[in-house]
Amino acid sequence: MKFRAISGLGVVLFCLTAAAYSQTQPVEAIRQEIKAIYMQADAATKSRDISRLLSHYSDDYKLVLHSGKTLRFAQVADYLHWQLVATKEVKELSFEIVRFSASGDNATAEVKQKETLVVVIDGAKHTLVSEQISTDVWKKTPKGWRLKLQTIKQNLMSRDGKPVAQG
Repeated sequence: MKFRAISGLGVVLFCLTAAAYSQTQPVEAIRQEIKAIYMQADAATKSRDISRLLSHYSDDYKLVLHSGKTLRFAQVADYLHWQLVATKEVKELSFEIVRFSASGDNATAEVKQKETLVVVIDGAKHTLVSEQISTDVWKKTPKGWRLKLQTIKQNLMSRDGKPVAQG
């Protein structure tokens, strides 16, 4: 009888372990997929490939700035296009997923990003540094994961070492 009790307990523990693994494994797999998208976006920025960069955004993408102002996809696309044209050198571009969760076709990542760019504004070279923390909401679509909502929690910017006011 003891053997059956231990055997039954072993089966229960195995089932619980398998269930826990099956719940955590997909989240980590999704995290890795989205991390790869961030890496592709970094590569697109460095190669100044606006089409590839924008392919990661959903058509109904929204950006909520630290000030609370909301920008739509077209506004963000225009800004990114300007930034890529104005950028003469990407000195640093990095990101780190600090927190991550996923459920079904939705995922949320808290991301720290830092970029240092040399840009030309009105004919003069400037060094722009941005350190930002955002909460990024992703949606799984038939075309893959797309960034749907990005909320800037913190954004520190400087131009030539001087702080830039955020709008």
